[in-house]
Order: sequence, then structure tokens, then C-alpha cells
Amino acid sequence: MVLNDPNGSVTEMSGTMDYLRDPIAMTMTMPSPEDPAITMETVMVDGVMYLNMGEMSQNMWVEATGFTEASDPIGEMRDFSQAITEVVHNGPVDLDGVPAEHYTVTVEPSLMPAGTLEPGTMLPETVTYEIYLDGEGRPAGMDIEIMGGSVITRLTNFNEPVTIEAPPADQIISFEEFQGGR
Repeated sequence: MVLNDPNGSVTEMSGTMDYLRDPIAMTMTMPSPEDPAITMETVMVDGVMYLNMGEMSQNMWVEATGFTEASDPIGEMRDFSQAITEVVHNGPVDLDGVPAEHYTVTVEPSLMPAGTLEPGTMLPETVTYEIYLDGEGRPAGMDIEIMGGSVITRLTNFNEPVTIEAPPADQIISFEEFQGGR
């Protein structure tokens, strides 16, 4: 995933998702927003998020509870399906070496199911996505430009085995311990 914010900052993230678990488990690696030279690693499993920020967290995993779901690009596509007002099929494309069908999808956020968006979320009247489906109809990519920024998402390696586990207990500190050490 690549995030381009309105100020010209670019953030690249990569990760793995296990859709066979409930709730979904995931890993993600990205540069720290505070210092792009620092790589942050995230593991989310069984409703708990663990974040390793290298030296910023003394190379330990900071535990944060209360997270019931991993960021789910496919689930997000399902969430806005009820708010779709237009779909245009643009035809076949090569998406980073993957044959895909390209669609432009227009959504009206006001039509999304209650509770989908956080209260107070500011969105334009319509949002347009570029969606790419692979040969099996799975989402291979999604591009969106919104509020001066953009998000480019690519989904690959479907059905590959993954193992996502919590870090070892002796490498985990609480959020309170992390805050006290700063």
C-alpha cells in the first residue's frame, strides 16, 4: 500500500493478512511517521495489536488491546458496496504483472450503512475508486484520490499459507511501560 498525503509525503506499507482467522490477523511493516529512517512493525492477532518501533520501543513489542479488527481492504470494499452509485468497466489491464479487469466505481458516502464511518468523518459527496479484479474476481488493487491525497493498494499471493502469531511474551511490554520509558 502506498499513501500519498496532501503535503507530498509518501508512505509505503507492506503486510500479510490471514482471512481464515476470526478476527482477521495481519502483519504490517512501514516507516515511522516521526522518523522515516525507523521501520515500524505491527502484528494484530486475536484482537490485540503489537507494535515494534525499533530503538523507540527498546526493540520490544508494545501491546495495545481493544482492537477487534485488522485493517481489511476487502471488508472495506464490502462496506461501501451499498453506497455504489455507478460502475464503469474500463476493460482488461496489466496490474503490476497481473492480468486484471479495471473498473471505476463511484460511491456516495452518505449511503453507507450506519456505523461504517466514525462520527464526524468529513468526506466529499462522492468518492471515486479505481478497482482491479484478478482472473478469479478477487480484488487485486484499489486506487483512490481523496481530499488531496491518494491511496494505492495491491493485493497479491492469495491462498499462500501464512503464519501470524503474537510476539514471544518476553519481548512484549505494556503501553504504560512504553509511555514510562519515553
